[in-house]
Amino acid sequence: SEKYPFIVIENEQGIVGYAYAKGDPEKSGLSWNAELVAFIKLNQRGHHYGTGVMSVLMDILRLQNIRNVYSYVTEGNPRSDSLHRKLGFTYCGVLHKTGYKNGRWLDVELLEKRLCDEDFREEPQAFVPASKLDKAAVDKILENANQEFD
Repeated sequence: SEKYPFIVIENEQGIVGYAYAKGDPEKSGLSWNAELVAFIKLNQRGHHYGTGVMSVLMDILRLQNIRNVYSYVTEGNPRSDSLHRKLGFTYCGVLHKTGYKNGRWLDVELLEKRLCDEDFREEPQAFVPASKLDKAAVDKILENANQEFD
């Protein structure tokens, strides 16, 4: 998307996962919020790819002036829940019987994390679409992440 980052994770075996953010900057009052989505292949879990890619995604979103991020975690997914808690997400609410997997209805928790230390008294800075970000700043974030996995 031109508005939000989409990151693909690769290793010597090929693509192992991805992560992206989405939001609705068209709704002016909600422009400073984004939902995070990540997927790591089952056979690649446990290598900290999820932690790394979510951290990179949040660093890029800070450059975009995003203040709050949210994630949905389906009940019965302790790894995802643990990952989000480790990254500083907190419980925000539950959507009862919202997800449907493997023949049953599941609750979905909504988790949130504030990306800024501001007290929310000031008017926020304008949302910056991903396509308009300073390439050098994004490259530095990605380079730092790559060094962690080399």
